[in-house]
Amino acid sequence: DMQPFEFIEMTRAYYDIFVIKGFIKFLNRLVSENTKKVFTNMLLLHMLFVITQQTVYFSRVLSASQLQTIPNLILDLCSALRKELLQLTFLFPQPNFSLGAL
Repeated sequence: DMQPFEFIEMTRAYYDIFVIKGFIKFLNRLVSENTKKVFTNMLLLHMLFVITQQTVYFSRVLSASQLQTIPNLILDLCSALRKELLQLTFLFPQPNFSLGAL
């Protein structure tokens, strides 16, 4: 008997797989290895963030020690992507509330 929570999570997981497959096709068309590496790291960062937000669901398939390594992996990826992420923040305007405006 499937619980509503499990159905929602299964649907979300299927959607994530669909998006990731499309993103991987996009990555395969890129010529620059550096660009591929940056976008691959961004994908990994996103997926690790999703796992941390839904630990209850992922604790069924990942061990406690694996879940404990995720924060360090996120920090490592943020450090590796620091230069690129800073450039992206200059490209895209930030909402007023994040800049401290009322």
